[in-house]
Amino acid sequence: MSTEKSVNDRLHELAKKSLERTLAGQISWRTTDDEEAFLFAGAKSSLIVDKWRDSDGDLSYVLRLLNPRGTLVESLQTAYVGEPTRADDPWAGKTFEPARWNETLELLYDAARRSALDIDAVLDAALNDLDIEEPPF
Repeated sequence: MSTEKSVNDRLHELAKKSLERTLAGQISWRTTDDEEAFLFAGAKSSLIVDKWRDSDGDLSYVLRLLNPRGTLVESLQTAYVGEPTRADDPWAGKTFEPARWNETLELLYDAARRSALDIDAVLDAALNDLDIEEPPF
């Protein structure tokens, strides 16, 4: 049986590989009914990446893993890990550090959004509409 730590580690690896393949153009994402969520549909599983504002107004991200029937199997979301600020009194307060996967989730969300919305085609169309030559790279 997997522990929460090993599941989170595996989900983090899944997020990193999904990001790599999205940036390389090897996988494509689609829009969903929710304007802030994007879907990758594989042969035997699917992924949804989503964002929202938490109660403090901060952006949070989540990667959801779905089975072939579309049932949520597991998820990985933005998290902050707390450590006691004083060893002699763990209730004195905590300092919070972002979880190691937070940045990956944010980058994956941005890449999935660009893929789903076909940003390159829209940019090309806008440049053509304005009769602007694209700068050489």
